[in-house]
Amino acid sequence: MIYVIRPFLRSPNKILPSETEEVKHRIMSENGMNPGLFLLFFVLVIFVQFVNVKILVIFIDLKIFIRIIIIII
Repeated sequence: MIYVIRPFLRSPNKILPSETEEVKHRIMSENGMNPGLFLLFFVLVIFVQFVNVKILVIFIDLKIFIRIIIIII
């Protein structure tokens, strides 16, 4: 029983990664998108969102800071 299960467990592990890579490349080529380009775009989107959040936080801090100054004055 163990000998029957072992090869069954081993072979999918060898087959699956290459198959998923092929599927990824196929999807990328169908969409006309380079995997590297897609990754770059993804990083860019995250970076822009991060910067936007930082700018928003700084803007809110400035508003609060200006209010405090106005209250003090």
